[in-house]
Amino acid sequence: MMKKSPVQRMEELVQFLPEKDIKFANKFIKERNFEAFSELVKSDIYKLETKIDKIEDDYSEERLSLQKTLAQLEKLKSEIDSYLILLGYSENELYGEDDYV
Repeated sequence: MMKKSPVQRMEELVQFLPEKDIKFANKFIKERNFEAFSELVKSDIYKLETKIDKIEDDYSEERLSLQKTLAQLEKLKSEIDSYLILLGYSENELYGEDDYV
């Protein structure tokens, strides 16, 4: 079995993005615009976290499903960031001060 490249792993995880963002994600991958791709995923993670926080029942099916999706988006963000570091970006360039609030 061949090991998948970082880009192949990203392409597999794109399916967890909101449907309207999948076409943008694929475009960013094709154009190798991983900075924009990272920002898109970061935005979707924030929106999903906000949506999860509004659900009061910690064990509702909807909340648990959204949390699974969130885990996949965080995995995608990690893949993108790791790849950007391989391309020579520093952590300071990838993470602004507001990313650790």
